[in-house]
Amino acid sequence: MPRLKARSEFELAGQWIAQEPGRPGYYRFWIDPAIGRTRRASLGTTDIEEAKARLAEIVVRGAPADSDTHLAIILEKYFVERTDYLASSKPARHAGRLLLECWGEMVKVSALTEARNREFVEWSLKWGHSLSYISRNLGVAAAALAHAKVHTDLIYNEGAILDKWPSFKPKPRRKTFEPTEEELARLLAQRMPENLRRWILLAMATVGRPTAVMELTPASRDRAHGLINLNPDGRRQNKKFRASVREPAAITKLLDQWEGTGKHKMKSEDRYCTYASESSIDTALARACVPTKANLPGLSLYSFRHLGTSVLRRAKVPKEQIDYQLGHRQGGARSTQDYGQYEADYLADASVALNAWIERVLALAAKSHGNPTKRGLGKKRTV
Repeated sequence: MPRLKARSEFELAGQWIAQEPGRPGYYRFWIDPAIGRTRRASLGTTDIEEAKARLAEIVVRGAPADSDTHLAIILEKYFVERTDYLASSKPARHAGRLLLECWGEMVKVSALTEARNREFVEWSLKWGHSLSYISRNLGVAAAALAHAKVHTDLIYNEGAILDKWPSFKPKPRRKTFEPTEEELARLLAQRMPENLRRWILLAMATVGRPTAVMELTPASRDRAHGLINLNPDGRRQNKKFRASVREPAAITKLLDQWEGTGKHKMKSEDRYCTYASESSIDTALARACVPTKANLPGLSLYSFRHLGTSVLRRAKVPKEQIDYQLGHRQGGARSTQDYGQYEADYLADASVALNAWIERVLALAAKSHGNPTKRGLGKKRTV
């Protein structure tokens, strides 16, 4: 052990903090592999906690990683240099938090053995996570390690996990509940938060994913062509492609009403519904679906997307239009631009089918409990 390392007060990723006799402040030390000797550099502080923070920042920014590096450092470097610029930044960082929650904040790459790999799978299964979700989280660790050019034999592919540990049975896929038009009308006919009512109607009009619907703003509308862009400015497209869809006539009047006029006019960047996350919508929906209200305990956020898809299929909408409406790019479908989103026939059949569906449901709701397009849409309501 180098003489100076014996005086170490803190060590991180092959570097350590110590003081030089007769000199104020803390220094960082490391062994230069080119010359095999210890080198030093001042951290510019006499406070040990600040010195630790500065060393951590230096490590994150540039020090090469190896098997002795903490996983937390590798993950942070990966997030800062790669995923923070992607639409998947939040899920990636959440995966990192789960990994470190299971393995500990100070776990090193060398500790990521097969036993620790299995430990994370078992720990996640106890929390009710599916194998596909566990696979994605472990995949973040694998990607971060690859980004740092550190090799491990981490098993993260779902199929590989099952091959290695056959006792880990995947959770059976839960069939998404699809309400009837009468049940959906019953939901819309009751008093509910304004935010929730807007989200439901927008979900029906666009068949978008829950977060995409939540993020819609006046700026999302292309009024000249009658389109709604589900992909907000600044968001990079990923495998969960967000398309521009045609605005059904039944929702146009409501959008104009929500946007207001004069001093009450919404800003272009204001969201139609101001939920901060999917969990907030899910909580509000669950409250509206209890037996004493709509009595639809099986209804979930994705029920609207699944139901909208069924509506399109029952209406015999061409498969290509359904694929574009849903943002599915597989199956040899052409790009949205090639399809001609500004042409009059773009998603025309899908728009007609969704418009008819919305009008039927709203008519049923109005027949049973008054006009839902007027009640609760002009001002905020509470449950």
